[in-house]
Amino acid sequence: MSRPRSNALRAVRAPGRLRLAICAALLGASPALAALPHGVQRAKEIVAVVEAAAARLDRPIESVRMVEPFRYDVQAGPCRLDVRIVALPPKVEDGPAPPGPTPFRAVAGEPDCGP
Repeated sequence: MSRPRSNALRAVRAPGRLRLAICAALLGASPALAALPHGVQRAKEIVAVVEAAAARLDRPIESVRMVEPFRYDVQAGPCRLDVRIVALPPKVEDGPAPPGPTPFRAVAGEPDCGP
């Protein structure tokens, strides 16, 4: 017949299991804490697209449509404009890129106001 374990022995083992569970939870959550939601990055891209397009167009912008990743189509009346998002390389002196938003700039093409 097996001997029942004492409460003192259980108390000693429980904190070790608790520490293991906490460490596992923190390690599993760390990538999620480091990354920003895609919506935040996308919102910043759209603001940059509108600003770049407004600088090239002499009409009010009516719509912004994502054609493919990092490429937007902007319409202002009869005019269309292609705007691309270009990722900026991290500065060498800063070391590897930290987690967070990707630095970028919006580059607007030539407006097409053809018939």
